[in-house]
Amino acid sequence: ESLVPVENEILLLGKDKFYNLSVNSKDGNSDQKSYLISLIKNKLSGYKLLIDADSAEYSDSIDYNILFKNVVFKTVYKSIYNDNLLGTKMVNRVISVSYDVIITDERTSSQIFNKNFNKKTEDSFKIDEQNLVEDRRYNFSQSNLPEESSLNKVIYPAVIILASAIAIILFFTIRSK
Repeated sequence: ESLVPVENEILLLGKDKFYNLSVNSKDGNSDQKSYLISLIKNKLSGYKLLIDADSAEYSDSIDYNILFKNVVFKTVYKSIYNDNLLGTKMVNRVISVSYDVIITDERTSSQIFNKNFNKKTEDSFKIDEQNLVEDRRYNFSQSNLPEESSLNKVIYPAVIILASAIAIILFFTIRSK
């Protein structure tokens, strides 16, 4: 979704042009860089992309420079809660994505496109499925689980045990009459 404006701009510039793609993450995280490059290569597979090409060496070939800078991908697990009466534990997750993208003309050094993208998405998943929602290849897709609230740790199991005990007592009381 975040790459759609970039794709549209490059579509207007043409598939016959050469594009030099550079990615600079805010904290120098190579996971973020490799993930974004693979995503862009996949989205723009029909285009002539050079990755971090030396402008001096390829100056006669490169038509446009695409720079992604201040790239930040972050995952935070905010809370653990019970989804239903059976106690399905769920994790509330916030995923943040932000970056600046600049497309410049190599010949004139003028900026053709400049956009800041910043988005946060919140969702939930079952705690048992943590390994499925995290991609172990990329550290930014992982986070530490927060502490469970005392409600989840103590009170909820106590209520379940109490309800079970009441059901057993009622069963034997009604059966004996």
